[in-house]
This record gives sequence, structure tokens and C-alpha cells, in this order.
Amino acid sequence: MTRTGYFTPFAILGSALSAIGTGLLVTLSLNSGAGMWAGFQVIAGLGRGMTMQQGITAVQAALPPEMQPIGTAFIMFIQILGGTVFISFGQTIFTNQLKTALAHFATTVDSGKILESGVTAFRTVVSPSQVHGVLLAYNHALTQIYVSCKIKSQKFVTHCYM
Repeated sequence: MTRTGYFTPFAILGSALSAIGTGLLVTLSLNSGAGMWAGFQVIAGLGRGMTMQQGITAVQAALPPEMQPIGTAFIMFIQILGGTVFISFGQTIFTNQLKTALAHFATTVDSGKILESGVTAFRTVVSPSQVHGVLLAYNHALTQIYVSCKIKSQKFVTHCYM
């Protein structure tokens, strides 16, 4: 970006990589290898990394010097607020989807006990025959969070018009 002086191509490419990586995360299953989930996270992370700074760069390029601190502070505030809000949304989606998926994949399991025990200790509250169903439910709930790819795709479209 320093050589070309253009920040828009990096915002577009980063948004596209982020959307692709997040979309690929939706395809993960219990049989997915470490190479798949690590590779998909790298793609999504590269995309997010390419776009995080672009808002601040755009503000610095578009605003007069006396307005740049205000613009930069506003962009930082929105980025932090967005992360804070969407962590809460993601947790809510995960919890609701896990309850629904447990009713579908592990019908005899008490979802309250699974939620209380957490992902690292759920095996202590279910029988060995129920573990596979609980794992399927966790996989379903996690992939539903990654459906936020729609949001990433919308971000891609907005960056195309920067």
C-alpha cells in the first residue's frame, strides 16, 4: 500500500478473503482434519488482517489533518463496539443453536447439563454412546455462527464502493 498509495484494493481483497475463509469454516465437520480448520482460519485471518487498518487509512486519506484524530477515534470506536456486540450475538446464537441441535442429535441428553459443563467437560455428564451426538450438536452450533459470512459478504460489497 505504501508503494501504490491505494488502500481500496487491499480492503476489497481482504474482505473477499475474510468472506471466503468464513464460508469455508461453515463446511467443517467432525471428520475435518487439522489442516482444513487451520487453513480455513488462516484464510479468514489474512482477510481480517488486511481490512482492519483500512478504515483508519481511508480516514487519513479523506479528511483534512485537523479532522483526522476525530475520524480515527470514531473508526476505532466502531471497530471495538462491533467486536463487543458481535461477541454477545455469537454467544447467543451458539447457545440457542446448541440447545436445538442437542434436541435433534442427542435426544436423551439434558442440554442444561451440557451447557453447564462446557465443551471441555461434557463427556463427564453423558454416556459414551451419547458423545457422538453431542459432538454433532456442537459442530452444528459452531457452523451456524460462521454463517455470519453474509455479513462479511456485505462488507465486501461496501469496500468495492470505497
